[in-house]
Amino acid sequence: MATTVDSPARTADRVAAVYLPAMVLTTFVLAAGLTICGALAQLTPAEIWQSIVQPEASDIRQVIFHFSYLPRIVMSVLVGATLALSGAVCQETLRNPLAEPMTLGISSGASLALLLATIWLPRYSAVFGEWISLAGASAALVLTLSIAASRRFSQNATILAGLLVSMFAGAASSILTLFHQQALAGYFIWGSGALTQNDWSGVAFLAPRLLGIFIILVLFRRPIELLSLPDDSARSLGLSVPLARLVGMAIACSLAAFAVSAVGPIGFVGLAAPALVRLGGARTLKEKLVWAPIFGAGLLWLTDQLVLQLSTTWLDMPTGNFTALIGAPLMLFMLTHRRHPENDPGSIREAAAPPMARPWLLIGLMAAAAALAAFVALHAGQSMRGWQWNSISEMHAYWHLRAPRTTAAFSAGALLAISGCLMQRLTGNPMASPEILGVNAGASLGIILVVMFLPNTDAQFAGAIIGAIATMALMLITGRKGSFASDRLLLTGISLTVVFGAIMNILTSLGNPRFLTLLTWAAGSTYRVTEWDAFLSCVALLAAVAAIPFYHRWLAILPLGETTARAAGVNLPKTRAVVVVLAGSMAAAATLIVGPLSFVGLMAPHIARSSGFHRVGPQLIASAFLGATIMIVADWLGRNLLFPFQVPAGLLAAGVGIPYFAFIWRSGR
Repeated sequence: MATTVDSPARTADRVAAVYLPAMVLTTFVLAAGLTICGALAQLTPAEIWQSIVQPEASDIRQVIFHFSYLPRIVMSVLVGATLALSGAVCQETLRNPLAEPMTLGISSGASLALLLATIWLPRYSAVFGEWISLAGASAALVLTLSIAASRRFSQNATILAGLLVSMFAGAASSILTLFHQQALAGYFIWGSGALTQNDWSGVAFLAPRLLGIFIILVLFRRPIELLSLPDDSARSLGLSVPLARLVGMAIACSLAAFAVSAVGPIGFVGLAAPALVRLGGARTLKEKLVWAPIFGAGLLWLTDQLVLQLSTTWLDMPTGNFTALIGAPLMLFMLTHRRHPENDPGSIREAAAPPMARPWLLIGLMAAAAALAAFVALHAGQSMRGWQWNSISEMHAYWHLRAPRTTAAFSAGALLAISGCLMQRLTGNPMASPEILGVNAGASLGIILVVMFLPNTDAQFAGAIIGAIATMALMLITGRKGSFASDRLLLTGISLTVVFGAIMNILTSLGNPRFLTLLTWAAGSTYRVTEWDAFLSCVALLAAVAAIPFYHRWLAILPLGETTARAAGVNLPKTRAVVVVLAGSMAAAATLIVGPLSFVGLMAPHIARSSGFHRVGPQLIASAFLGATIMIVADWLGRNLLFPFQVPAGLLAAGVGIPYFAFIWRSGR
């Protein structure tokens, strides 16, 4: 009697036929159960039916249920389907399982465009919001792809470029909101991805657009299917690959832009839904286009209902923050369990610069430049009478205002630069820095947790150190799995930054005055620095410089590889632990002064290395002076450019540092 053996594909089809519907059904059942519980907490079954059909105008509960609760449910379903469909199209078009509107910078670009329109074109933002959103999303996508083009659109390179665009858009949005808080009163809620509805207009806006684009996508399904093939194979079948990718990304971009204009940026639904559907057994494009939006609808519906339950029992938070808290760990999981090709064109290779013959002469010039920057920052500035240069005899009126900030900026910039050098030599990654690897974000989270649970103590520095060291240790653990591959390490660090940022947004959304005062600090302002703070920052910098001779030899040997280091008698676990503690402590001390986002820890070491400083000692000292100069200039410009308003030095440095990082990463230097 002959026996038949099922092929792996047929077995996968059978599993998908059972598992996918069960997964989707479970999600919808849970979401529906929470929805019914929420409805019954407001109304009786008879009142619920009446509220759906014809709400009683005299009963405010029925009015709220009909015009707020029900539209929110429908909107969560529509937005989830829209973002999941956009993510599925992105992933198929770019052949990248990590692609989605948030990781490609599309959502952030749309959000920034709407913010700009709200400030300067409020009349048009209400009428043409969807087109403004689409323009911003398209511009961000073009910028992402142009950055990734130099590395042949490799998977990690494209995502890293998109996350850089998102970070830059976020920094720009933070700067704008500092000066237009009254005009952006409603933007703070919308900008966090809130699904709150006041009527059915949002549903009426999004539903026909989702349906229309889905029909277009069905008609265009065949070219997208061919994009899953290698480019040469697709061309042999008569497909214009660039045109097909352009149309596919235009469809995905439009979907994301419409969703952002309706409810604000909600991240990672476009990543989670297609990924989980793919794990559930969906293999063909048809299956993904059907199941991804259905599952995305249920996923966001369930998530939003969980948020509503939390708002009644613990805290109220925008749904967008909650999805980021769930989606970023999923991205970390996918990164750590995905095979990394050794010949990935996204990998970063350091271009060697010729060594400097007389490094200490240039270091002397850098020290003079830092001193000159500090001198100008102390004596020049704007007042109500305009620009002024204050002589030494006049400095007594300004000394207590300018000296602590300038001193703290000098120390913070130098500490970040030295910390960046340590991280780059420890990981062998020329793009590593406290900002990129999430170390500063971990320090910030430690500070916020201390303020939350120990409000009456001065343990912020201890919390910052613990957060920074824990984050760096986590980076080393995850980095070793991928042999410290450059692009994977950077992606992991930025993902950790997203996780910490979501946690910080959730905590600050509590409305506690202690957390609200941290918002200015998180932007990187030296406004609240006291003379005591400046003194402590100097002590931290002197301690960091004094420790250089003790770990100088380790840093010279570590970049040569584990085999060489062991042969030279270096105890690698102990050495790495010491360097992690040193780098994390320096980053934590600087983060207390200038916030988590400055990119000085990346810029200063890279400029020093590109200038020919290869030996450890000169490179560390040169980086310290460069970092100090950059931060002093950023703080001085932030104090004077828009006087009497002040731009936080950290945000201003980030506004320069992120494009700088994108440039050097794109050029492979």
